[in-house]
Amino acid sequence: MIGSGPIKDQKLVSLEFNMAGDLYRCGEPVRVLAIEEYQDYLLMGVSGYVLVERYLTQH
Repeated sequence: MIGSGPIKDQKLVSLEFNMAGDLYRCGEPVRVLAIEEYQDYLLMGVSGYVLVERYLTQH
């Protein structure tokens, strides 16, 4: 995370995404998604420092 704070862009306020198979809306967990639903939502990925560092050094 580079920074944090309140979300002001209305398009992002109600953003829904899939993180580890759970549906999140407005940053709050809503429910567990069925595998068939995974493709219907943006995927939020989290990577550790080493993985990010490797990715950045290859570009």
